[in-house]
Formats: sequence, C-alpha cells, structure tokens
Amino acid sequence: MDQNEKQLEKKLRDRIEANYRSYIQQLQSRPAPDLIEQAAEIASVKLVYDELMDCCSAGDAEYLLRFENPLRLVSDQWLAEQNVSHSDELGHALWNITDKGLGEGEYAMLKPAQDGQETAGPVTVREFLEQHPGSCFDMMTPGGFVCLTPEKAALLLSGQSVKGHPGEIEYAMEIPAEELLNQEVLNAGFCDRSWHILSDDVHDMEQQTTDSPDQGVRLC
Repeated sequence: MDQNEKQLEKKLRDRIEANYRSYIQQLQSRPAPDLIEQAAEIASVKLVYDELMDCCSAGDAEYLLRFENPLRLVSDQWLAEQNVSHSDELGHALWNITDKGLGEGEYAMLKPAQDGQETAGPVTVREFLEQHPGSCFDMMTPGGFVCLTPEKAALLLSGQSVKGHPGEIEYAMEIPAEELLNQEVLNAGFCDRSWHILSDDVHDMEQQTTDSPDQGVRLC
C-alpha cells in the first residue's frame, strides 16, 4: 500500500470518527421514546462505524470522502438492505423455544393457579408487580407510558405516584398509585430483561364474564 492510499484511509477514518461523535451528541438530547423508535438506526450506525474504522479499501475511501457524512450514507444503505421479512427466521426461533422448552428456569414465569381456585378474574397491576419483584416494567396504560425500575416499582407499591407520558416525555404527568395499581393487566410479555405490559381500567366483572370470557393475562 502506497503512502497516498494510507492517507486516504486515515482521512476517511477521521471523517467517520467526526460523523459518529456528532451523531452520538445528537442522540443525547433526544427523549427516550424517540431513541426506542430509532433503535434499528442506532444499531446500524454503530455497526457501520466499527467496520469502517477497522477496514476500508483506498478505493472505497476515495469515493466516500466526496460526502460530508459518509457514515450516514453507508449506515442508511446497510439499514435499507436489512429491510426484509424475517418471518421464517422468527418462526424457526419460536419452534426451537416451544420444541426444546427454552427459557424455563432462566426467565420469570407466571405462577400457575392452584387447584380449586378460579382463574377467570383479572390480574391487577399490583398483583403482577408483587409476583415479579426485582423486575423492570415497560407499561402502556390509559394514562400514558410508564417505565418502572425495580426501585420505582417498589415505591409505587408503597403508594407513591409515578409519571406517565403520552409518547413525549416533556408532557409527563403524575399518575396516582391506586389508579395504576388497580388497573387490569390485559397483556404481558417478557423481552430484553423487562416486562412489557398493556393495562386498562378494570371493567365490571359481570360484563367482563359475559362479553370477554377469555379476558386476563396472556403472554405475547
């Protein structure tokens, strides 16, 4: 490799480094819901940054240096090429889980109903939190989105209100503990070390039995 090729590659690495630092700085000012929406993009930028800093030919460097932000150019193209259906792969993963019984003993599980107990009644948020101590919870409630660390969940159970927001954290509002704890858990799934919960106000039990006999917690 001649000196000119080395200089091109170094210049590209310097440009990529500057692009990456600028990108990270922009992310630091964005609210958490936006970061969640950008998860795929962030992963793409990080992957491309690592690869371009490690290896890139002089020919590629010469072309990419024509752009102010080559990191964004390559990461956008990489992300576009990943936009394909993964239904077959997911189906295979699900088959492995159910066929081999994966997850048992490693992930929190719902407690089975004891013999003779009725299971038709709803599980409240209070009951669910008490059944999963030390867990994180990402909740979608009628009052907005609520994120609970284990510490915040414990405070909620002790009667302290929490903040919920409609998707923009700057519009957060207080949700009283009793209002949230008495809601019904409609759907719960465990993913990325957190419980993801959909809750709603508890409806009249007689109407619930008539209209929605299968209402209650189900894992997604």
